[in-house]
Amino acid sequence: MVLTKEKIKKVVDATENVKISREEEINAFLDNLNVARHFLMNINKGVDNLITALEELTWIKSSTDEDVLIIKMILSSASNLIPVLVWNYNLFVLKFGNKLPEVIEENKRIVEDLEEVISDVRYSFFEHTNTDKMNALYEELKNM
Repeated sequence: MVLTKEKIKKVVDATENVKISREEEINAFLDNLNVARHFLMNINKGVDNLITALEELTWIKSSTDEDVLIIKMILSSASNLIPVLVWNYNLFVLKFGNKLPEVIEENKRIVEDLEEVISDVRYSFFEHTNTDKMNALYEELKNM
């Protein structure tokens, strides 16, 4: 009889250990999810700040050759971020897609916005000429 009680106690203890391990596993997963959310939110905030700074470049009316060279380097660096950000996005979709949908969708939108603003700055400095018509258009938009 004593052996039966000891065996039952071992089973109960083992069940408790499994229960605790499962709880710890869930807690660790939730902690990782929270870390991932904050990590991606920080990336989104940083890219959003970059977008704002790049947008301001499109309103520069005149620039020196040195300015244009620096802007070209800035655009090159910003463009090099795109594949890294897309890779991060895909990684987060695979790992946390249905668990962090809002933050991941925000990340996708922000990467698309970065691509667009890079294109806008390129256009402003390298694709259109400084004609009187363009300057008049800038003035009109500025005064809106």
